[in-house]
Amino acid sequence: KVEEEEEEEAVEKVAEPRTPEDSQVKQEEDKDEEILIQEKKEKQEEKEIETARGGDGGEEEEMQEGKQEEAGAAMEMDTEKKKGNDSEDEDAEDYEFGYHDGNVYSLQGYKKMADSWKETFFERSIKSITQDETERMYWRVLDHPETAVEVEYGSELHTTIHGSAFPTAGNPRNPLDNTSANSAYSRSAWNLNNLNSCTLLSYVKEDIPGVISPWIYAGMCFSTFCWHNEDHYLYSINYLWEGEPKQWYGVSGEEADAFEQAAREYAPELFLQEPDVLFRLVTMIPPSYLKQKG
Repeated sequence: KVEEEEEEEAVEKVAEPRTPEDSQVKQEEDKDEEILIQEKKEKQEEKEIETARGGDGGEEEEMQEGKQEEAGAAMEMDTEKKKGNDSEDEDAEDYEFGYHDGNVYSLQGYKKMADSWKETFFERSIKSITQDETERMYWRVLDHPETAVEVEYGSELHTTIHGSAFPTAGNPRNPLDNTSANSAYSRSAWNLNNLNSCTLLSYVKEDIPGVISPWIYAGMCFSTFCWHNEDHYLYSINYLWEGEPKQWYGVSGEEADAFEQAAREYAPELFLQEPDVLFRLVTMIPPSYLKQKG
């Protein structure tokens, strides 16, 4: 009936002569009528829905509440997702600069993976790959960043958690401590667990991983601990237990300023974007370039 009345009224109005003012009024009236018709349809649909519900109103209400709770949970999840964007951005930034979480291995499993990776990369047995060849290939990879190479590096593992390979007797920080293993090795000042007993660090009672107690590192071909200053500008000492040779590059403390200047000249855009890039342990600069800079 509503549609029929609307059509009849429209036909009657079409026959009437119109002025511009009449046309404007007509348009406004048509809009009002459309709104009224839409409201009537919505009310009619609501009545039909209520009739269809019958005695199930309580159940429907609970379902609606459940939907509201789901919507609220979705909003919370969305909010958490938005909040998490910052941490995701940080993770993405870490990944961009070269680091992200790897797999979990036993020491034997890690060695098996590392050996297999190296043989696959060089396409021959490990025994035939020399240290010089590995070093040349390392810098060739860094000179061509468009080539994706991913390795896994077990770095900064706590000896207070995993235990130290150096024997100790009466050292509560070493889970593998053996009080009966009182030998020259456990008493040696070169034992990295005892090294601080000869320095002012012996007065530091709080454990500082990597300073008071040693770190453990498990590396593979191309795994890298990049150019950096040691914590608090302390000296560094490392002991290689087993495996292939480890390549070191060093600059004397006297040349620290010259090294940083050379680094800025080597990658000026990177330093503009990240002025503290040298503190991120993600930057490698070829020794050949440093030699050129004196």
